Amino acid sequence: MAKGAGKPLTIHGLTKIYETRSGGRVDALGPISIDVKASEFLVIVGPTGCGKSTLLQILAGFLAPSEGSVKVDGEPIRAPSIDRSMVFQSYALFPWLSVLGNVEFGLREVPKARRREIALHHLRLVGLQDFADKGVDELSGGMKQRVAIARAFAVDPSILLMDEPFGALDALTRRFLQRELLRIWSEQQRTVVFITHSVPEALYLADRVVVMTARPGRIKAEWTVDAPRPRDIPSDRFRDLERQIYALLDEELSKSFASEGEVAK
Repeated sequence: MAKGAGKPLTIHGLTKIYETRSGGRVDALGPISIDVKASEFLVIVGPTGCGKSTLLQILAGFLAPSEGSVKVDGEPIRAPSIDRSMVFQSYALFPWLSVLGNVEFGLREVPKARRREIALHHLRLVGLQDFADKGVDELSGGMKQRVAIARAFAVDPSILLMDEPFGALDALTRRFLQRELLRIWSEQQRTVVFITHSVPEALYLADRVVVMTARPGRIKAEWTVDAPRPRDIPSDRFRDLERQIYALLDEELSKSFASEGEVAK
């Protein structure tokens, strides 16, 4: 797919409120307004429970917002679509299918020969072409996540939504997959919205980093990261950015703990 294949996302006044069984409500998210440029790599960080995953599920079409709007290239999101692929921390692979079968899964409407060709191409992109006929239970965690990434790209989406995809991996595997993801993204230029708890990961990957507040999650701050890739995270410049972001996150965590303490009383 040619460069510039990503589409812009427009999020305006977005909120999500959950009704509880006892008749109460949880203000989970927003209001949030943010524009994501076509082919931008946007990374979102924030304290646990701030609504990051809820936001991603709304972008995927799995949840409806309580208020506000989300549009892709000017068109409202009303339901899930293969044009917006999602990668989860838990891999979400089908254990009864082979590696190849998992990558082919979203291509069921494509003729069989072409489907296999596309799936094998994307397995080659992630270095797993020799494991096409293996069962997913034969793979390591890092290999499973590479299969999930191959499956996400195989359906030719405009937007890739990634919910802490490397959070459960060891440090070396995580760094390897960060590099692999950037390599594939630089070639295919999809729009990426990536959730992480890791500030160094955010700075390594992002065109722009957004920091969210404690619940209800709102946009607290954002930084454009214009350093060329590959990036030297230990540099003074990145250490300074890292300190600024951690300071904001610490502030939000303190608010979150204080709020929970008040509820407990």
